[in-house]
Amino acid sequence: MSAHIHANADGERVVNYAQWESEEQFRAMTADPVAREHMTRAAGIAESFDPRLFSVESVHHV
Repeated sequence: MSAHIHANADGERVVNYAQWESEEQFRAMTADPVAREHMTRAAGIAESFDPRLFSVESVHHV
């Protein structure tokens, strides 16, 4: 698992991009009570919270 926090230049938005080795690991994390407590607290300080699951379609290195 890796996580990347991105903030836009005007400070209006923050994106937390986390990459899991598998969907199963992601699902296990969301079922974990400690992780759920953390996500609830994080969502409480945000104006909106919209977690989504994506799959990697391609990776480009330059």
